[in-house]
Amino acid sequence: MTTRDESAATDVSLIVPTFREYTFDRLLERLLEHLAAHPLGRTEILVVDDSDDATQAQLADIIARRQARLGGEVTVRLIAGPRRGKGAAVREVALVARGAVVFLMDADLPVPLHHLAQFVALVREGADVVIAERPRDRYRGNLVRSVVSRGLYLLQTSVVFGEKLFSDTQCGFKAFRREVLEQIARRQVVDGGMYDLEYLYAATLWHKNVLRVAVVGNPEVRESRINVWRCLRQDPIDIVRFKLRGLAGHYDGGERSVD
Repeated sequence: MTTRDESAATDVSLIVPTFREYTFDRLLERLLEHLAAHPLGRTEILVVDDSDDATQAQLADIIARRQARLGGEVTVRLIAGPRRGKGAAVREVALVARGAVVFLMDADLPVPLHHLAQFVALVREGADVVIAERPRDRYRGNLVRSVVSRGLYLLQTSVVFGEKLFSDTQCGFKAFRREVLEQIARRQVVDGGMYDLEYLYAATLWHKNVLRVAVVGNPEVRESRINVWRCLRQDPIDIVRFKLRGLAGHYDGGERSVD
């Protein structure tokens, strides 16, 4: 089990889950170039990888070469994921991240990177969670993904929250106050892709200050890794699981923000 080094002061943690990210060398370079030009303070990039051993070794080599060129303000660390799903990988690293502000960010960098500083500022000003929301018509021209996205929106509105709170819960660009993320991760039950929705559900139960920021997403640099048919089978089950646990008090005990 990875442990947190409490002695190392860190301002921002970027958790980046990966799985067979063959273009990650170029994407990591873009991220590091941005951080060099627009520093956020002491920043750690925690790459949690669920790939096979050979692919993970290649990723480790990429990270080692990049790390050798960095100064002390930015570090990159590879963490072997548990290989039980994206949510399980995020949970493991969320519990060891050292930054006062912690991002959950997809490896394909779905949102323009200038939003990093904006989200950090919002958390430092009092937000507990800040999420990016892309345009509702982002899947126009892709009938299958459009239908799945619309179905998830209706499900979260009717079953999870009971009202229209969020228009885009699945954008892979979210920032958390570290203590809030840790509280949620310790109670997390979803190992798959619906962990995003579970995190927001727990945050709303605890009356956390969740801010929404409208963004125009970056163009996709690779085909989506989403297995639509697996999502259709598993996601509703996971949603019902955490909703029922919420009704049963599973998330009770979280620190509540002061109104």
